Amino acid sequence: MEQKYFPSNFRKDLKQLSAQMPSYVAKCHHILAELSLGRHYADLGGKALRCRPDYVRFKLGQRYRLLVHKNGINWKPFSVISHERYNAFLKRRG
Repeated sequence: MEQKYFPSNFRKDLKQLSAQMPSYVAKCHHILAELSLGRHYADLGGKALRCRPDYVRFKLGQRYRLLVHKNGINWKPFSVISHERYNAFLKRRG
């Protein structure tokens, strides 16, 4: 999956993260590449959100999460966020 196909907000998240944690960016690319090849998200450490079942969360480390939106058979990266923003995202409910 090439970066030019990522949504602009996701590209911005990756750019900010690359300065702090380049290994997390590599992990994001690996996860997205495996999803595009048809691997099941649970095999990659992903977890579907109960309150938003069309989103899957991947832990990138202790502090950051990768959110991916599933639309049918397509996967679209949504955001790389801190665990504080992740908790706020869960509380939005909708």
